[in-house]
Amino acid sequence: MAYNAYTVHGNDDGTIGVFSSWKKATECALNYCGDNAVEDRTDYSMGDAKDRAWDIRFFDGDNSGASITRWIVE
Repeated sequence: MAYNAYTVHGNDDGTIGVFSSWKKATECALNYCGDNAVEDRTDYSMGDAKDRAWDIRFFDGDNSGASITRWIVE
């Protein structure tokens, strides 16, 4: 059975977390970015927006930026 794993990378600090929950990974990325953090863009190299298949999501805020990479673990 396959499941998703999410790694959060901070622009200044490298890998800052590994999660099995998209919600917790997003929370980590937004906290790292600081005030006014928003999702900046999404790389849909595995599909399109309708498929909800994505490889990397990028976040930006007042302090720094972060990205979340989705890995499919089988």
